[in-house]
Amino acid sequence: MQKDLRLRRISIARTVQASLQIEGNTLSLDQVTALINELFTFVTALELHPIITSSVLHYEFEYIHPFSDGNGRLGRLWQTLILYRWKPVFAVIPIESVIRDHQEEYYAALNPSNKVHPGSFVEFMLRIILESLRMFEPPVAPPVKAC
Repeated sequence: MQKDLRLRRISIARTVQASLQIEGNTLSLDQVTALINELFTFVTALELHPIITSSVLHYEFEYIHPFSDGNGRLGRLWQTLILYRWKPVFAVIPIESVIRDHQEEYYAALNPSNKVHPGSFVEFMLRIILESLRMFEPPVAPPVKAC
């Protein structure tokens, strides 16, 4: 898996400061297109749980950072789409809101991950998804006693 995750080696000039930005990104349109195509080919071939796959895609998309703005929103959208295809209830699970509530942790999880692998980001997203699911969980009514 590590050799397949060579996407992040293309652009090392990244910083995380309040929002993700590539400083001095010199990738051409062809390079970005190739990286995005490679990412989707890689993710499509993964035989992992959709929660893990969606988190890896989200992380790698953020690392490629193909646009000057909106990369986070698009990465989160792609993650939600993968989760929705697995379980349609994810269309209404408030993952985006929970990430916003933990925005500093979100950026911190992306920052150390880019040095080795997306592991810390995947762990962060697992916690966020669990918290989101708990928010969505309907309250359980007490059992009704028979007369």
